Amino acid sequence: MKLSWFVLCELAILLASVMAGGMVGIDEIEPPQYMVGESWVWNGGEMVQTVIGEEPDHYVFDVQIDIQGHQQFWVMMNKENAGVERLWGTFIEPIDVVLDPPFTLFPLLEHREGTLIFYVYAPMRIDALLTFQSDLVGVEEITVPAGTFETYHMSQAYEVMYGTAFIDLWFSPEVRQYIKIDIRQMPFVGDLYYELTSCDLLM
Repeated sequence: MKLSWFVLCELAILLASVMAGGMVGIDEIEPPQYMVGESWVWNGGEMVQTVIGEEPDHYVFDVQIDIQGHQQFWVMMNKENAGVERLWGTFIEPIDVVLDPPFTLFPLLEHREGTLIFYVYAPMRIDALLTFQSDLVGVEEITVPAGTFETYHMSQAYEVMYGTAFIDLWFSPEVRQYIKIDIRQMPFVGDLYYELTSCDLLM
């Protein structure tokens, strides 16, 4: 039985921004706003995310990633709280997943714990529980190929049925995205590292 859908669920959670705004107090950070056509590129093209649609309550992101070949899927993100609600497309095989509640770390807190359920409709019908913990390590200035940015550094742990994945994220309000992602011990995948190499911003 292939479990690629589960790896995708965890990765997709990381690919939609969960916080934005200026470098202000964490209680003042507003959800990110986007424009159709904006895009971000990590590792010179290993991962590309593009805003391809906007509805009254949602954005739709096209995500292309190179893991065991070229993969493409779409993410629906709620505008109000930057929560990932659904992802569908292809990741090794066709997938369709709904998250309940929509996954968001917004509002940004120094410490947060929570659980959510993946309702998987393809490639097989199954429900899966994910428990996570997120801590704000601090505000850091870091340099990646796309430039030097002030970032919020988040350290996270995701308890899943096949083990624990550890993730460090550096979010830049300037580009409204993660500029660095370090994933360790992802079940069935191992370690993944991404740095922002370029972006095309329209606002």
